[in-house]
Amino acid sequence: MRQNQSDNAQRNIIREQILRKGYAHQYDIRRFVPCGREKAKQILAQEMLEAEKEGKTTITGISANRLPKYVGLTKEEIQAYAEQEKNRK
Repeated sequence: MRQNQSDNAQRNIIREQILRKGYAHQYDIRRFVPCGREKAKQILAQEMLEAEKEGKTTITGISANRLPKYVGLTKEEIQAYAEQEKNRK
């Protein structure tokens, strides 16, 4: 089974963990959005360019706060859905 498929039951828990970490690499983007390697690579490049234009640079990836817009959710919604997923277990 592919990693993204096994993550579906806990998608918002994973998103919450990435947001708490504060930054995201290509693998984190793939798990957050979910998408394939090429799409994650495009998102990473685009967000790094935008961060550079804003005068922000990082070695560790991009700010995780830039990711919720790709799934159409807010950080608060992700936290609420993650809490629901945790309670379902």
